[in-house]
Amino acid sequence: MTFAQYFDYHSSLYPKWKDKYVSYKELREDLHTIRRLAKEDRNSFEASETTNLLSGLSPVEAKTSYDDFHGTVQHFTHHFSQDVEEVHAFYAEMLEKYEHELDSIVENVYEREESGLSFAMGDKTLLQKRLITLYRQMEFLYSYLHMNRIAVRELRDRFEDALHIQKYIERVRSFTDSGSFSSVGIKTVMERAESVFASLFTGNDHQRALYAMRQPNTRYSHGDTFKLAFNTGIIFTVTICVIIAWFIHPSVTSSKLSDVFFDAFPIFRGQLLYIIYVWMWGLNLYVWSRNRINHVYIFEFDPNNNLDHIRVFKSASVVSVVWVVSFLLYLIALKTDYINANYIPLVMSIILVGVIVLPLHAFHLNARWTLLKTLINLFLTPFGQIRFRETFAADILTSMVIAITDTMYMFCYFFSNAWNKPHEDNKCTVFNQYAGPCLTCLPYVWRLLQSLKKYYDTKAKSHLMNAGKYTSALTVIVFNTIHTNVEGTNNWATFRYLWLVCVVFTSLYAFMWDTVMDWGLVTFVPGKVVKTPTITAKSVETPALTEEIVYRVKKEGLMRKITKKLFSRFKFREKLFFPIWYYYVGTLFNFVARFAWAGTISTFVSQEKVFLKIIFGSVELFRRCNWSCFRLEWAMISNSDQYRKQRTVPFLPPIETMGLDEKDESDARHALEHNL
Repeated sequence: MTFAQYFDYHSSLYPKWKDKYVSYKELREDLHTIRRLAKEDRNSFEASETTNLLSGLSPVEAKTSYDDFHGTVQHFTHHFSQDVEEVHAFYAEMLEKYEHELDSIVENVYEREESGLSFAMGDKTLLQKRLITLYRQMEFLYSYLHMNRIAVRELRDRFEDALHIQKYIERVRSFTDSGSFSSVGIKTVMERAESVFASLFTGNDHQRALYAMRQPNTRYSHGDTFKLAFNTGIIFTVTICVIIAWFIHPSVTSSKLSDVFFDAFPIFRGQLLYIIYVWMWGLNLYVWSRNRINHVYIFEFDPNNNLDHIRVFKSASVVSVVWVVSFLLYLIALKTDYINANYIPLVMSIILVGVIVLPLHAFHLNARWTLLKTLINLFLTPFGQIRFRETFAADILTSMVIAITDTMYMFCYFFSNAWNKPHEDNKCTVFNQYAGPCLTCLPYVWRLLQSLKKYYDTKAKSHLMNAGKYTSALTVIVFNTIHTNVEGTNNWATFRYLWLVCVVFTSLYAFMWDTVMDWGLVTFVPGKVVKTPTITAKSVETPALTEEIVYRVKKEGLMRKITKKLFSRFKFREKLFFPIWYYYVGTLFNFVARFAWAGTISTFVSQEKVFLKIIFGSVELFRRCNWSCFRLEWAMISNSDQYRKQRTVPFLPPIETMGLDEKDESDARHALEHNL
């Protein structure tokens, strides 16, 4: 999805404002015409007879070419200046309107307080809704200004690249360097609204006020929420039944049933880990949308057709019901003779695989098609597309080592007919000792090739260092495989010691890379002490057409003071989307879980301890979910990896959280004015 497509989507969100945006598409077409005319004969634009003869044009042809070019440039500059002025005028008009409305609310509230009258419950609810609605309208105005700022800057840069005539360049710059695109005005009014809301409803707690005012108010269908709640209830109930069935004798770990159970258990385990990640993806979507991180634009999803967290949770609950019911039936079948246990894993696998591959709209066909195209690009690496989406997907797959190896085991188990002869002729465990590591290496090889391709394209040395990280991870897998298949699983020999050293080195390497590069939290500055500036509520005026995003305001707390003193040579990132404690907890968890990653690729775990792999795999998926939150935040702030042409990401439009509709908004306003 290009910026032009996203701009068109954004301008269509609020139909009343559609004509108030810059005519980006039309101006782009004018630029293409200018570039084409300039490419045909740059020298002819001087309109001199000597140049015309040299370029092979007759004087009439040269004058016609010059007139076409000059007319197109004149049309572009006039259209461009007119659009910029209209954006400025509309922004100023709406800002004045919202400021006046906020002043009116504040004045009425103060009058009521001075008269000693208290708010009735209904009046207070109306006032709260009105303030939230006004705040979200101001958020959309900010988003409107931000989108037009990016569009104007790109048009200006393209115009300067296509044309090198100074007088036209200076004229275009005169419309974009005036400072009128600064968002200080709307930020100031928004801060006032936050303060008023905090003083009235949250006891001057600005963090709670921000949470309440920015909390998404999307009106999900009753069907989605009902199905999610219903399926969650089934999962909870059947899980209790599974726990009870587990302790009913005979135990599945007894000598009689142990072999049969452990033959099929990797199938249940692998599919459970996939399902856990679907829940984690829904959680990521919630965190990103809640904190206004524009994942739709970063991943280049279709903005008119993408999943929200409720629909992802609903889908996850459906497949979770299938899994937990199948596992319960399998346990009952093993302990009784009423059901043939061999068919249950097969039926469950057919259902879950069918949900993914069948072209049915019931399970979000467009989303699955997008996933398929992304996986195809991964298989074509480094010859396929390498966008942020592909690198992110490959990173996710590196955390699904256990699920991937269990998938290989599942295909072997069913296609070799081992499922119909449990433990009599099951060679899949031995087969998986060799095939499993090959599949495990695949995501790391993809990321290695992607990093090398990005280095080839950009010459940025950071991509070489990233390639080194994945090379070290591949070394861990190789040493683990050699130790398991050559030295034996119970011996501490040379390759096991090498494996341990590589695990420690790779885990520390990956942790530092996460903190410094993927999250951009810290920057080491050798040779001098860096005094990190404190973010204050009064932000400094930034130059026109620079990227600005609404970030949380952080106070100089005790934790930050201690951290700055201990790590005085590290510069900590100041632009933060989340509360400060998220970063401390997330970084600590990432450090611990990075070492648990070693358990996901260890194949020398005895059969009786296979349950540990569920713990290792789940911890790694939670770590990846935690990593994803901060990774998208940094991608929103920075374009350090150069996956986008634009330096900035458009602010996530709050159109789904605009609050009341037009009639309710008018009724609330009149009711407030009457009661206040």
